Amino acid sequence: MHVKEQDTHILKNILMIFDNLQRRKDTSVEARTQLKEEATTQLIASFNQLKSLHLDLSHHAMDDLAATALAEALTTCKAYQPTHLDLSHNEIHPGGIKALAQALKHKNRLESLNLSCNPIGTTGATEIPKIFNDNTSKLQTLLLHNSMINPIGIITLASHLKRSNLKSLDLSHNAITHTAAQALSKALPVCKLQTLTLSSEDMSSTVKKGLLAAAEHSPVTIVFNDPKPYTQIAPALAINIGLSLLFGLATTAFTAHMLGLTVATATLLSTPFAMSLAVGVVVTTLAFCAASSCMSVCLPHIQTASQTSSSALGLAVSNTRVKHDPAEATAAHSTVAAHPAA
Repeated sequence: MHVKEQDTHILKNILMIFDNLQRRKDTSVEARTQLKEEATTQLIASFNQLKSLHLDLSHHAMDDLAATALAEALTTCKAYQPTHLDLSHNEIHPGGIKALAQALKHKNRLESLNLSCNPIGTTGATEIPKIFNDNTSKLQTLLLHNSMINPIGIITLASHLKRSNLKSLDLSHNAITHTAAQALSKALPVCKLQTLTLSSEDMSSTVKKGLLAAAEHSPVTIVFNDPKPYTQIAPALAINIGLSLLFGLATTAFTAHMLGLTVATATLLSTPFAMSLAVGVVVTTLAFCAASSCMSVCLPHIQTASQTSSSALGLAVSNTRVKHDPAEATAAHSTVAAHPAA
């Protein structure tokens, strides 16, 4: 079997192991413990064969038990050294993060770790520095978007940045208060970060100005990821309503004409149908807006930066030109980046 095909088969088996844990999550504690041990054994066997160093376990409702099984398997399989690990959009709480941090601190080849959209909390955030708080760590990208981290957790993370090799850190949609911002501002000039991603809605204008001022004395590019304003949907909504009205009127009028009804009667009959179509468009659009408010929506971002910092972000920027970044598109954010002149 080809190596790529073999890895695909192994990765499917790994996902099935976690899916099996989730299907039987309502069993007793003893049964769950037994399931965890069985899952760990199966994961060890899989990791011993897996060649791919990119491990994507996102969107699988992994809980602390699954995270612990993963951690124990990674600890046992010392030869398996993943470079990219994506655990985003799961249900990993502080207990699972603690187990993972203990395992991942020995994975010195890990370059990218995505823990976004997990209920990590402050307790979990205090465990994460174990992974990168070492000059031998190769971890360069750490994503903690929307992880329920309060200011104490932000301060803890900031205090360990100086001893890390991190180049990109995403803390957007977490609690950034004045105290947390001060800790970040103090860390920026002495750490190796090139990109710090935050969100404007998590902080006051004063806090934002303070962070931008601190960035003037460091090579860090501060990127602000904010939800897409609904006003940008308004033009499309107006067009759709208009087209729905026209389509409804035309369709019903044509049908009435074929039935031999008068113009007045056709118009009277077509109006409710056209209005119902328009209402359907409005309801559908508002539902989309509500769903979008719970996730990040990708928009063009404005960036003023040196070519060096831009290349670190994977962007092609010229002065203040507005441009889409394909690499950021999958992040589903609207990004507004500000980088003062160094």
